[in-house]
Formats: sequence, C-alpha cells, structure tokens
Amino acid sequence: MKKTLETITSYISLKRQYSPEDMQIRLYASINAYRLMTDGPSVNPMDYMFVTQGIFGLFEKPGFNLYMRLHARAICIPINIIIRLMVRTTYALYEPTMAGNSKGVEQATKRISRLHTFIDGFLETIPKQHETAVRHLTYQLVDKNSLKSRMERLMVEQERGE
Repeated sequence: MKKTLETITSYISLKRQYSPEDMQIRLYASINAYRLMTDGPSVNPMDYMFVTQGIFGLFEKPGFNLYMRLHARAICIPINIIIRLMVRTTYALYEPTMAGNSKGVEQATKRISRLHTFIDGFLETIPKQHETAVRHLTYQLVDKNSLKSRMERLMVEQERGE
C-alpha cells in the first residue's frame, strides 16, 4: 500500500511538472546528449555519469513508469531499455577504468558502441514537431555537462568556500 501511494504521489508530481510533450522532449534530448557526450575517443566515465544524471533522476522516480505507460506509451519500452543499458555500460566502463584494466575498457567501449547504434535508431523516431526543441535542449544539456562547465562550477564553488 505504501509503495502504491508513493508511486501515485510521484506520478502526480511528474504530471504537474511535465506535459507529455515536455517529457518526450526531455527524454529525447537527454538520450541525444548522452549519445553526443559519449561519442569519440574519450572514455572518461565521469563524462558519462554527469550527462546521465538528469535522465537517471527521472527514471528513478517511483511514478516514472506509470507516467510513461499512460502518456508516452509509444516510447516507454525503448526508453526503459536505453536507460538501463546506459546504466550498465556506464558502470561497465567505470570499474575497469578505475582498475586500470585496458581489456575491460575495450569491452565496455564496444558495448557502448552497440548502444550508440540502438540510440541512433531511436532518435530517428523524434516527432517532427519536437525536433527543434529537442535540438535546443540537447545543446543546453551538452553545454551544462561539458568538462569546461563542470570546472567553472567547481571554481565558483571553491571561491565561495562551499
């Protein structure tokens, strides 16, 4: 009963915060930002972790799956698959990187490459009317999570003495 109440309360909160269109735009943009930030020679797991914070925060809310089933049924399953694979591949990269295991890093980057292929196919399903909004939010997310932006925030926090 407590879990059901928590799910419903979380769903209501999500419903108040995001219209179905806003949620779709946020999810597409977050996945696109992940795709862009994790493409290329960098295998810094911190980049992966920073860019995925927002989407993981939504995904972990108890009412997220209910919201998706009721308001974004068409992308509910692919979103769940992608987010779960993002979590798995991020940790699959993090552990060998921290251990200095180059073979493990190589295997993790291959998994990430396969995830990129899946994401590319998913991003082709962005509704035409949302393409501009998704592109704009993607840019904001990539900029916010870039190493330069993170370093600037860290410097400001240090100056304040936080």
